[in-house]
Amino acid sequence: MSERLPSIIGLFEKKHYRPNELYDKKKSVIFTFIATFLLIQLFPFSNIKFNEFSSQLFTSVVFALLASVSYLINYHIFKPTKRDPWLYRHEVLYHACIFLGIFFLINLFAYFFLNLSLKYIVRETSSFSYSIEFTIKSLIYTSVFGVVFYILINFFDLVHYITNKTKLNIELDDNSKGILDLRGKNKNERLVIPASNLIYMKSEGHYVSIYYTLLDKQKLNNVIFRSSMSEIEKNLEIHNSIIRCHKSYFINSDHVKAINYYGKKFYAIINGFNKRIPIAADKVEILKSTVPSTI
Repeated sequence: MSERLPSIIGLFEKKHYRPNELYDKKKSVIFTFIATFLLIQLFPFSNIKFNEFSSQLFTSVVFALLASVSYLINYHIFKPTKRDPWLYRHEVLYHACIFLGIFFLINLFAYFFLNLSLKYIVRETSSFSYSIEFTIKSLIYTSVFGVVFYILINFFDLVHYITNKTKLNIELDDNSKGILDLRGKNKNERLVIPASNLIYMKSEGHYVSIYYTLLDKQKLNNVIFRSSMSEIEKNLEIHNSIIRCHKSYFINSDHVKAINYYGKKFYAIINGFNKRIPIAADKVEILKSTVPSTI
């Protein structure tokens, strides 16, 4: 038990599998609104005496809007950046704050504004009496159903993430030397692409960030594997154009536009993308010998 506890605690300091671009704010807000609205319609938890359907409909819409507002507020507070890794503790804190925000906003509205809204906006005879029962029920709903929604969202995001990583979008011979097959330590971490589609790779602690293109050569895709540079290097022996140009970088020399010397350091300029990759001094001549002669 004592051995498992540190491993659980350590999990919160590991990178989450979701890349930053999978945080689709628009889709998440719409999903939050629809899910909350349907939940309250199917399982009403308040002690409002609904004399008219319009009162129930109005309450569900307002509570769903408040849930979406809580998501938006916390999105702007916690949204991942490209500079800082998104860890499991960020993920847990992010969603916990969304649930607490929903609970707080719904109770605030119910206590101060719900009766006034029913009277002056809906103009119905329905009434509401705020009580401890409402507080407890709203806490249970936001906690239980919030966790369920979180599991569902993560499940579909994980499926989307895995299928995107392994999608080739092109017919290739599995035995061809032109295919690059990269794998991480987790069983679902695998990327199979044409070797020419790899742009560069960067070490980030216990992870390797891989940048590549698919059919759309103008879009730079990115996946993160739990692996090391030495492990990745084992899969690159037959790919002469992929060079370890720095202790923290691999680069595909086919995409190098130029090699510059700036601030006492060498850099490779990636063709078609605004990227500058550092080159170790002892790797400059090796890289030059593999890049196109136009440099």
